[in-house]
Amino acid sequence: MTTWTRNRLHLLFRLKRPPWRSAHVGALALYFLLTCYLLLPVLPFFDSVIPGSGLANADGWQNVWNLWWVRYALTHWQNPFYTPMIFHPDGAELYLQHALNIANGLLTLPVQLLAGPVAAYNTAVVLGFVLSGYATYLLALHLIRHAGIALVVGAIFTFSPFHLARLWDGHLSWVTLQWIPFYLWALIQAWDEQPLPQQRRYWMALLAGIFLTLAALNTWYHALYCLIFTMVFLLVRLAFNRQPVVWRQTMVTLGIIAGVSGVLLAPVLLPTLTLYSQQGSDSGWDRLTIAHSADIIDFVTPSHLHPLWGQAAAEWHNQMRPGIWGWVITPGIAVLLLAAIGVWAFWQQTRLWLVVVLIISVLAFGPRLVLAGFATDIPMPYAFLQWLPGMSMARRPNHLILVILPLVAVLAGFGLYALLLRGCLGEMLLLLFGILVLLEYLVLPFPRLPLFVHPSFAELREQPGAVFELPLEHRSAGPMVNQMVHERPIVGGYLSRSPDIPAFVQRVPWVNQLWQAQPYQGIDIFGEAPDDAWQAFSFYDLRTIVIWNNRLHRDQVATMQMLMERFLPELHIEQPGPEMTIYQVAPVPTPHPFLFAGTGWYQREYAQERIWRWMAETATVQLVNPSVQTTVVGLEIDVESYQHTRPLALTLDETPLDTFAIPRAARTLRLWLALSPGEHTLRFQSEPSMSTAGTPRLLSLSFTRIAIRL
Repeated sequence: MTTWTRNRLHLLFRLKRPPWRSAHVGALALYFLLTCYLLLPVLPFFDSVIPGSGLANADGWQNVWNLWWVRYALTHWQNPFYTPMIFHPDGAELYLQHALNIANGLLTLPVQLLAGPVAAYNTAVVLGFVLSGYATYLLALHLIRHAGIALVVGAIFTFSPFHLARLWDGHLSWVTLQWIPFYLWALIQAWDEQPLPQQRRYWMALLAGIFLTLAALNTWYHALYCLIFTMVFLLVRLAFNRQPVVWRQTMVTLGIIAGVSGVLLAPVLLPTLTLYSQQGSDSGWDRLTIAHSADIIDFVTPSHLHPLWGQAAAEWHNQMRPGIWGWVITPGIAVLLLAAIGVWAFWQQTRLWLVVVLIISVLAFGPRLVLAGFATDIPMPYAFLQWLPGMSMARRPNHLILVILPLVAVLAGFGLYALLLRGCLGEMLLLLFGILVLLEYLVLPFPRLPLFVHPSFAELREQPGAVFELPLEHRSAGPMVNQMVHERPIVGGYLSRSPDIPAFVQRVPWVNQLWQAQPYQGIDIFGEAPDDAWQAFSFYDLRTIVIWNNRLHRDQVATMQMLMERFLPELHIEQPGPEMTIYQVAPVPTPHPFLFAGTGWYQREYAQERIWRWMAETATVQLVNPSVQTTVVGLEIDVESYQHTRPLALTLDETPLDTFAIPRAARTLRLWLALSPGEHTLRFQSEPSMSTAGTPRLLSLSFTRIAIRL
C-alpha cells in the first residue's frame, strides 16, 4: 500500500473524535454532494423534472401530486386526508393511502410555495438521502464511537441499492426514510444498557415518539415496521438482560414513546382506525403478500440499476419471478461480509443486533418461504402477523428490510473497525473492501422525467365544474399532473389503493359509455328522457370533457363524437391540436328529475319488440332530483313475477315505502315520491327461486319499464 493511500485511510479512520461541528457538517456535506451526483441531470431543471424511470412515470408524478394536494388543502383550509379533487363527485378518503406523504408535504411546503410541487419533490428527495445518511451516521457514532467509520456507515445505508431502487421507481415515501434511522437512534439510546442520566433517557424516548409520528405521517408502512422492530428489539433485549431495573426502564420509556406518538397521531389515527374497521377481510392478502415477500436469493441479487450487470440481473430475476417489482433489498455482498467480520470480531457488542437482524430478516420472507421464485408450503412467522391490527394493509414484507438496513450497515462498520485494528494487513483489506463496496454500489446519475402539461389546460383554470379526461387510463397520473395546472376536480385519479374503475364511472350509464367508448346501446327498461344525459352531466357538474384522440383508435374517435352529440346537444368544441378535443358542457336551462339503473340487474333480454330485465333478490334504481327544493315525482313500474305470485318490497333510502303482490301476469305500479334535492336509491326486494331453463340462476321479478312521470 502506498504512503498516500495509508495517509488517506488515517485521515478517514484514525480521527475518532473530530471537533463536533466539523464532523457533523462534514457528514451532511458528503451526503449532499453524493446526492447531487445522483441528480446531476435534474439539478439544472430542478422545478420541472424529476429523477427516475419506469414506474416513476406514474408513481413519481403521483407523489408530486400528493405534495401539491397537501399544499392546496392547507392553503384552502381543507382536511388534507380527504380530497374532493379526484374521483369526482365522490372524492377520496386518504387516511389509508400509504403514499400521501403528509410529512414531506409539510417539510417542503416553503419550497412549493416559492417554486412549485416539482421543486418540492426534488427537495424531499435531497432531504431523504442526506438526512437518512446523517441519521444512520448518528446511530453508528453512538454504537461504534468512531466518526470516520460512522461517516461510511451512513453512506452505506443511504446509498444502498434498496434506497436507490425506490428513487428510480418514484416512490417518495420510500425515499424519505430518514425518520426510521432517527427513530432507531433515539430508541436505542432510550434503552441503552450503558449508565445514562435518567433525564437523557426520557428525552430520547420523547424524541423517539416524535420520530415515530413523523414516520407514520410519511406512510403507515414505516410506522408499522417501526412497531415490529420495537417489539422484536424489546423481546430480544429483555431476553439478554432480565434485571428488574432494565424491565422498569424499558416499560417507562416505552410508555413515553407510545404516549407522545399516540397524542400527536390521535387526530389522524382515530379516523384511520374507523375506516380500517369498516373494511372487510382481504381474501387476497396471502397471495399479494407472497408476491412481495423476500426470496432468499434477493439478499444477494445485485440491483438492476448497476451499469455493468444490472440489466442481466433484472432479466434473470424477471425470469425467476415474473412481474414482481420492489425486489432489490440487498445491502451488497461486500457489506454482508463486512457485517460478518464485525460480528465475529465484536461478538459482545453486536450479538443483540445480530439476533434482531436475523429475526426481522425471517419476517421479511413473508407468510410462506419463497426460494428461487418458487413459493413453497413452508409457513413462516410473518403468517401469524396477519391477525394483528393493521397487518392486512401490510402487503410488502420484503420492505421490512428497511428497518434493519441501518443495523446491517452498523455491523459492517464494526467490520471496518475490526480491520482497522489489524495493522497493515487490515488496512489492505480495508482498501479491498472499500473497492468492492464502491463497485457494488456503482450507479450512474439518474435520468430525468420532464413535466409536460398541454398548454390548453392552463386556459381551463378558474372555469367552473369538473374535468373529465378520456380515455380514463388505469394507473396513470396524467390527469392529476394536468390538475396541478387547472386546479379543478377530475373524474379519475390514481392512488396506491384505488379501484380499476371509479365507482362514479361504473354507476352512471352515460359516463360509463363514454369511458368504454362504445356505441349507443339502444332502448332499455329504464325510461329515458331525451336530455337525461345532459341532466346527469349538469347535476354532477361535469363541465369540461377532454378527449385524447391520439390515445384512441379511429373508430373510437368517431364513436366518441357520436356519443357527445347524442348526450350533450349544447356543446362548445375546441380543438387545440389533432391530438385532443375539448368539449365545454353548458348547464341545462331547466333541471328535472331523472333515473338510471343501480345494482342487482341481469343483462337485457329481447323477444321481438319486447325488452326486459330480471332481478334476483334485490336490485336498485338511482333517482336524482337536480333542483334545489323537494320535488314530487311520479314513477311507473311495469313488472311481472317468475312462475307464481311474489312480493315486491320498495325502500327509498332505507325508508320502507310499501309491499306489493306481483302476479305472473304483467302489472303496472304507479307511485308518487317526494324527492329531496340530490341522489336517492330506490331498492326492490323479492323472494327468488332457481330457474331451470337454460343457465341456472336466481329469478324473482321481470321488469319491462321503470320511468319517471314528469
